[in-house]
Parts: sequence; C-alpha cells; structure tokens
Amino acid sequence: MSDSNVLDRMLAKSAEQSLLVELCTQYALSPVAAEAMLRRINQHVEERACSIRAPGQIVMPAVSIGEPAGKPVRCCKLIDATITIDSPEDVSIFHEQGPVALRKHRVFRMLTEAHFQGGLLSQEDLARLLSVDISTIKRIFAAFRADGVRLPSRGQIKDIGRTTSHKGEAIRNYVHNFDLSDIGLRLGNHGLESIARYIRHFALVAVLLDKGVPVHQICRVCRLSQSVVEEYIAIYTELNIPENSRVLERIKGLYSPNRSPHKKGVRRV
Repeated sequence: MSDSNVLDRMLAKSAEQSLLVELCTQYALSPVAAEAMLRRINQHVEERACSIRAPGQIVMPAVSIGEPAGKPVRCCKLIDATITIDSPEDVSIFHEQGPVALRKHRVFRMLTEAHFQGGLLSQEDLARLLSVDISTIKRIFAAFRADGVRLPSRGQIKDIGRTTSHKGEAIRNYVHNFDLSDIGLRLGNHGLESIARYIRHFALVAVLLDKGVPVHQICRVCRLSQSVVEEYIAIYTELNIPENSRVLERIKGLYSPNRSPHKKGVRRV
C-alpha cells in the first residue's frame, strides 16, 4: 500500500473534507465552488478569531462605506467594526457632565470608530447600541448639527434622505425664528411656496399626532404618503423639546386644521 493512498484516506476524514462533501451534495455546489466557499469561511473565522478587543468593546456589523445610498441594507456588504461601548474616560464624563453628555460622547466615538474601519453606522444602530429610543439619537444629532458638526453616519455620509432634507432644515430654521425669505436663501434660493408648504404640512401632522390620530389616518387627512408623514413625525419628535415648546404651540395654533388661515392677526404660510 503506497504512502500516498494512506495520506489521501487520512485527508478524506478531515472536517474540511466532510464540509466539502456536504456543500457539494446538499447545496449542489461544484467541487471548485465548494472549495472557494470553504476558503472564504476559513478566512472569515480567522479574521474574527484574530480580532483583539479591549474590555468594553464589541464587534458590530456596519454597512461598508463603499455601498451607495438607496441600496437595501440586506443587499449591502457589511464589515465587522470594533466599537467601544464603555471606556474608562466615560466614568469621568458621566460624573462631571452627566448622562446626556456621555451619550453624546459615545455616539461620536462609535460613529468615528466605525468610519475609521471602513463602515458606517445608522441612527438605528446607535439606538440599539445605547439601548435608547430613536428619538433620543435624533436629538443628539440635532445637538451636533447646531454646533456645526457633521457626524459620519450612513445617513450623513451618503446623504440618505437628500430629497427630503429641505423639509427638516426649513422647519428647524422656522422654529428658530428665521424669516421665510432668509430660510429660502439658507437653502440655496429654495422657493418660498415650497417652504410654506413644508411648514403647513408639518403643523397639520403635529396637531393630528398630538390628538392621537393614527398615522394612516394622518396620511388620509393631509393627503401625504406614509413616508412623508413619518418624516414630519420624526422632525416633530426631534424638535419637541422644552426649549421649543412655545414656538411649536404657536406654529400648531396658526396652522391647526380647525383654525381659519384668514383670521385677523394670523400670518399666512
């Protein structure tokens, strides 16, 4: 009996060979395709096994920075990003500045770490990592935006929602008491009619939402698609904080569906 025959039989009993046979027989792969698949599986296992993580870090799947906007996440290439959930510096930030500042710091750190490794996290990813509601993450993003900081999230880097971003910017500027003409200039000579429409729709959605009207009925009343209504709801959730309460009540009062826009003293939009 030749040594080569003995070696062939020994190799045939390996776990890899068993997996190759299963890939060929159970999944109808050719031997070449099965071997390629097995090499990729081994590579993936080695990459994860070799990942050295410090205490307080986890591996989080993030959409590759090379994936275009609009592509479904389930079809996107994902990378394993090492994200720091907890760090020694967090203790001092919590005690000196409080939990709100700590959450803001962690959001910036997580996004920056993922971006550095070639991945982009979404607001939903951050809400999951921090175990908070998505509205909390939106408020954190709003705070950074007010400070002039552009966060490296998937929505920001890929400009997802680009066609609807003017709505949010117009409404935010209006809430902060900018005149319609100034808002138009800030948005790049955006039409005043469009800005006025954004604000009217926002006010109607906010009023109906406060009344507990379901989303599908709000769509029917406002004659807007569900995606647009949900965007206005997201903007309202972001802006509905104590500092904006008076101006939001004024806006909702002016454009309540039960109030005539021609009433004396009411500024038409």
